[in-house]
Amino acid sequence: MAFLHASVFLCSFFTYVATARGSLSIWRISVPPHVVVGGEASLECDWLSEGQQINGPGLYSLKWYHSLHEFYRWTPAKLNPMQVFPIPESVFTVDRHRSSRGRVVVKSVQLGAGEAPLRCEISGEAPYFHTDEQWAKMAVVVVPTSSPTLTGVAPLYSLNSLALLTCAAPPALPKPSLEFHVNNDKVHSSLLQEPIVHHDNRTRLYSVSQTLRLRTSLPIARRGYVLVRCTASVRDLYWKNTEVKLNVDVPEQLRQKPEFHLFGEASEVSSSTWLIFFVTYGVLFSSLN
Repeated sequence: MAFLHASVFLCSFFTYVATARGSLSIWRISVPPHVVVGGEASLECDWLSEGQQINGPGLYSLKWYHSLHEFYRWTPAKLNPMQVFPIPESVFTVDRHRSSRGRVVVKSVQLGAGEAPLRCEISGEAPYFHTDEQWAKMAVVVVPTSSPTLTGVAPLYSLNSLALLTCAAPPALPKPSLEFHVNNDKVHSSLLQEPIVHHDNRTRLYSVSQTLRLRTSLPIARRGYVLVRCTASVRDLYWKNTEVKLNVDVPEQLRQKPEFHLFGEASEVSSSTWLIFFVTYGVLFSSLN
C-alpha cells in the first residue's frame, strides 16, 4: 500500500513538472476600447513562457482572429515568421511594416470591425503544445464633423410665453448624448421631452433630437433675453455646442440694470450717481493738494 501511494505521488509529481515545463500563457492582451472609423489601432498580445519570462522562448505560434477568421500569424521558427490573411468584408487591413511578434497594427478600420471580438491565441512548442487564448472587444465609432442644430427660435417672445426649441445632433455611432443649458445653468429633465432616436440600417448611424419646453419667465429673462445652449457629445471623442439668444419683450421697469464698472464696459448709470462720484473725487483731490 505504501508503494502504491509512493507511485501515485511520483506520477503526480512528474505530471506537475511536465506541465510546469511546458506551460505557456497569455500575460496581457491590449486592444483600444474604441477607434474612429477609417483610423488605425494597435493590437498587442504578450505571453509568459517557462520561468515567467515575458515573451520568452517556447512559443510555436501566435495568431490573431476577428471572430472566427484568422488574419495574422507569427511563427518564430520559420524563415518568414509573419503571415497575413484577408478578412471577409475587409473590416481592416494589417500594416505589415509596423507589425511584429504579438503586436499588430491594423488600419482603414471599418464599422464591421466592432461587430465581433478580437482573439489572440498562442501555442507552445513540442512536445507539450500548450495553448491559451484571450478575447477583447474594440468599438468602432463615427464622429460627426458639424455642430448640433437648434431650431424653433422666434424673433421675439413675450414675457411668460412658451418657447419650444429642438436640438438635433448629427448622425454618429454610438448614439450621441444631448445636454441643454439656460443662462449657463443645466436644464432639469422635467423641462425636456423624451429624445427621439433614429437608426439608419444602411449607414448604422444614430440620429438624436430632443425638445426643450422653456417658459420665458422674468427670473431668467430679466435682462431682456435668454441664452440657450445645446451640447452634443460622443464619448470623449466629440463635444460641440450651439447657442441661441431668445429676445424677450420685458418692460423697462422690470429689466435688470447692468452693474456699474468704472473701468469696464459701458453701463447705465444715473446722473445723480455720476454727480456723487465727481463731487467725492473733487473733495479728495482738493484735500491732497
